[in-house]
Amino acid sequence: PLRGCDDFHLANSPQVNTYVEAVRRRNYPNLRILILTRGRPSLPLEELRIKGVAVVIGQGPLTFSREESREFFASNGVADPAVADLAWEYTEGWAAALWLSLQSYMTSGIIEPVHDLDKLISETIFFNYEVEDQVLLLKLSLLERFTLRQVAIIGGGVQASHRLQMLHDRNAFLLFEPVSDSYRLHSIFRSYLAKHLEQCALPACREIDLAELYSNAGKCCLDVESYVQAMQFFLKAGTDEDLLQILKIFEIPKTANLLVLDPEKISDLVLGIPWRIRFQCPMGYLGFICSYLLLTTREKGRRLLDEAEEHFGAEPGITEDGRRAIQGEIEVCRGMMAYNAVEALCKHYEKAYKLLRGPSRLITGRYLWAFSYVTTVHSLFKEGDFLPHIKLLQDKRECIEGLAGELSAGVYELLLAEYMLETGEYKEAEVLIRKSLYKSAGKGQLLHTFPKTYSWYRLLIAQEHTQQAWEE
Repeated sequence: PLRGCDDFHLANSPQVNTYVEAVRRRNYPNLRILILTRGRPSLPLEELRIKGVAVVIGQGPLTFSREESREFFASNGVADPAVADLAWEYTEGWAAALWLSLQSYMTSGIIEPVHDLDKLISETIFFNYEVEDQVLLLKLSLLERFTLRQVAIIGGGVQASHRLQMLHDRNAFLLFEPVSDSYRLHSIFRSYLAKHLEQCALPACREIDLAELYSNAGKCCLDVESYVQAMQFFLKAGTDEDLLQILKIFEIPKTANLLVLDPEKISDLVLGIPWRIRFQCPMGYLGFICSYLLLTTREKGRRLLDEAEEHFGAEPGITEDGRRAIQGEIEVCRGMMAYNAVEALCKHYEKAYKLLRGPSRLITGRYLWAFSYVTTVHSLFKEGDFLPHIKLLQDKRECIEGLAGELSAGVYELLLAEYMLETGEYKEAEVLIRKSLYKSAGKGQLLHTFPKTYSWYRLLIAQEHTQQAWEE
């Protein structure tokens, strides 16, 4: 398989370089990595070239030669080789600048040095469009790539999609990618548009309501599950409805690990939302706290929970049913904080079940680390109370399964399997692990899959099937 990384200079960092080098050392069969960058990356390129695992292609082969420039101009109706030669000399064969020179010549009949790329783009491309097209292009500069559906969202309707397709037919800086069925703006053109949108420097910018634009850009990002970028756009939009959209993101099961991407920035963003907005979406805010608990100390998590309990409890606009649901989910969060202390965990989950009278909205596949209990095995054995805790968990099975529903499938079999693994009862452990995997198949237990397969690998290694464990 071929994996490409465009604009590598934007991500060129010690961490990324270390990752690329680590992937290279694994020698995955037939894997090829194509890195496109405007600068020399901080990778051991000479060493990799000598070892025969890297090919470095400079700028030379990618630029147009004098003859190729003549052919390019001729294919676009400019047959005079002197014109093409002059453009080639001014642009040094740079493809994007060469195309802009061609557009300039076809408009004005003059070839000039490309000293001011901004001016050249304005005169040869941007100002030749109708205002509606200019507005659409400025809006699209917010997105790295976009589908026709997203164009309709950000551009204000289906008509915007039709405009985009017509623009694509006559703009070499607007590219279509068949694999993803999406469009993108050439980096040079997008940078030009984004700069002028930010500065509101073009007449067409006056036709754009920025708050509405950022809100629609956020909806476009939600459409492709780009949640962090969506949150940033909603924050820039700044209305109460947009801030509410940020909290609603945390009601989506897929966003459980969102904070891992940028814990400090996302936490500051959410905690900056006024309480009047948090009161409108308590489950979204509690969903954020659940995610926050995975990345912070118990003391910080407890502080947030205590504050939420106080504020939601004192808010007169919340109904009694709503207040009970909020308190039940807070107990779920407290149970998650106590996941290595089985007695406390069961106490909180029992309270939560009595309050919720059914499944928790916050317990999804993302949070099943609190229900798999594999993480408790080491501490339980160390303390010598594994079997009593198994019995306690089985006694509370009704409320735990009531809170988690199908997501608790296979938990108890896995817990017993871990005990069998520690006591050397490998046949029994194998039966229980297989049963656990069978019961939980297709139940959406995203993070629950890891401890189960981890138990399976431990079993293989314990039975001296190390090679099989590695291959699987």
